[in-house]
Amino acid sequence: EEREEDEDPRPARSVEVTSTLWEMLSIPFGTEITMTGELINFREDDICTFQWQYRTQDSDTFTDIDGADELTYTYRINRENYYYIWRLTVLVTREE
Repeated sequence: EEREEDEDPRPARSVEVTSTLWEMLSIPFGTEITMTGELINFREDDICTFQWQYRTQDSDTFTDIDGADELTYTYRINRENYYYIWRLTVLVTREE
């Protein structure tokens, strides 16, 4: 007897990150940049935790940014972070 596999009725979740940086033609030091995460196909009753992270170009390891635990993160461009690679991690801690 063949059995149908259970299918998840929800579409796959994803996170889209946008940034004010993408609108700029030049980026002088001191420029304020805001990054925003948008949750796609998450349910209203999902309980999530957020963490913005960065890594340098010569590293494979991302580092948590203290206090950057909201969907939006704002920082100022400086010599140290000019070439950072950024990401937002989202952990679903409970699904209803």
